[in-house]
Amino acid sequence: MAPRTRSTLVYILNLHIIPRWEHKLVASLTMADMSEMDDALVKLGRSLGTRNRIRAYCKAICNWGVENDLIPVNPVGRFRPEVKKEGRAPDLITEDELKAICTAAPEHLQWAIEIMMNTGVRPGATELFALKMSDVDFETGGLWVARSKTNSPRALLPLRPAILAKISALATAEPGRVWLIEYDGHQVKSLKTAWWATLRRAGITRRLRLYDLRHWYGSSLLRGGADIKAVSRLMGHSSPNLTLSSYYHLVEGQERKALDHLALPNLAIDKPFDKPSSPK
Repeated sequence: MAPRTRSTLVYILNLHIIPRWEHKLVASLTMADMSEMDDALVKLGRSLGTRNRIRAYCKAICNWGVENDLIPVNPVGRFRPEVKKEGRAPDLITEDELKAICTAAPEHLQWAIEIMMNTGVRPGATELFALKMSDVDFETGGLWVARSKTNSPRALLPLRPAILAKISALATAEPGRVWLIEYDGHQVKSLKTAWWATLRRAGITRRLRLYDLRHWYGSSLLRGGADIKAVSRLMGHSSPNLTLSSYYHLVEGQERKALDHLALPNLAIDKPFDKPSSPK
């Protein structure tokens, strides 16, 4: 294991696993024990991803025990990760709300909003906050983005010329800049405080999240007639089905727009038939 993985495992063992099972023999564990631990984690408010990771660690440790002849079988070997049911994206952030937010936002948040609206990256440590100036490929006009949700660890995301020009100007003005999103020369690790304060200043009372900018990006591409598979790849979704189930309900009138692409041949029919032909 890598050092970071080992330290995470030790942390989880000491926080969740050992206090619950310290008096149990590993070989005596059952799937019922795993279910009880999961119920306790739910009550603590732990996310599905965290719960799956904890249970996967338990399974891996027991597998190691089997491989080294310390226990005869893996008592939690039947564990399978729980699959998250993707919900539909909420109602879109409006143009008026976007203008009010950008007007009230501090400069570093304005820049983060502009990056998200042009790339649709997830606002977190893996994607948005991890972006470096060196991730921008000015030669191909793209941005290398980590994709933790797909099989590809990194993907080259094409950029529109306008945002690429702004990033280029930023690189020229600040040649020593490391991170794409910075505050006072340091990497930004969270925008929650700035975001909620900006919403208050903008007079927006309904619940909006920074993540809603990602929803806006996806639905905007679909409204513009972009290919569903291309949109799925741009957003780093695991499949086009996920894109459709999450965003299609936000794209109104697509069925009627689809009719514009119906290419009917000229059959030289001047007028409709007055009556059906009589049988012979």
